[in-house]
Amino acid sequence: MYDWAKFIDAESDEDMEKVAERNPEVKKAVVTYQQMTAEERTRSIFEMHEKYRRDQAMFERHFRNKGLEEGRQQGMQEGMQQGMQQGMQEGMQQGMQ
Repeated sequence: MYDWAKFIDAESDEDMEKVAERNPEVKKAVVTYQQMTAEERTRSIFEMHEKYRRDQAMFERHFRNKGLEEGRQQGMQEGMQQGMQQGMQEGMQQGMQ
């Protein structure tokens, strides 16, 4: 019971390993615990990677859409200026005729 209490109360992997050296049943529990926490860490890393990937895709979409909108606005302004210039030239030619 003492070894199990030390295992449960362990504050570090080293503390668990010390107890596991004395008690083969506790050693099995330590191995199982390490496997479980490794799986949790792996899952956590995967989830962080997936969140990063989704965030990147969102930022790319946002900035692409923002760039497209700015491009449309600039294109409309340039088109209006060219249209006005062309309209003025055509109006002057008609007026002169």
